[in-house]
Amino acid sequence: MTTPGHANGRTSPPDDVKNLREEIEQTRADLGETVQALADKVDVKARAQEKVAEIKGKASQAAADVRASLASVAGTARDRAVTAAGAAQDRAVEAKARVAGTADSAAANLPAPIQNFSGRLVDASRRLPPPAIAAMAAAVLVLVLVGWRRNNR
Repeated sequence: MTTPGHANGRTSPPDDVKNLREEIEQTRADLGETVQALADKVDVKARAQEKVAEIKGKASQAAADVRASLASVAGTARDRAVTAAGAAQDRAVEAKARVAGTADSAAANLPAPIQNFSGRLVDASRRLPPPAIAAMAAAVLVLVLVGWRRNNR
């Protein structure tokens, strides 16, 4: 049998109602915190929203990383393209100079009317892009061959 002072594991009876009320308030506060913690754990919607926010943050970071990586790759590709374009332009200028030199030397051995025509072609070739220069070189070659055949008949 329990006596009023020995219930709930107490060794001395509560003398003071004020202490008892404070103890009850503390127990209520502790119980409220426990209930709130349990409610938070079973609040599926809130936990799902937290998980969505976490996944959204990870996805945003991954997208930022991909954008940064793509920007780096694009910059490297642009630099390589610029370098290749410069090299191609240098080769075209060299080819144009070789064609013009070849045309000048070939034109010196042609009859006067053909020399005049080939001279105009060479002048024009200096103002044209490389594909047009190649066509002009072919035309000069044909003229040189025609002139050579006429001279050797």
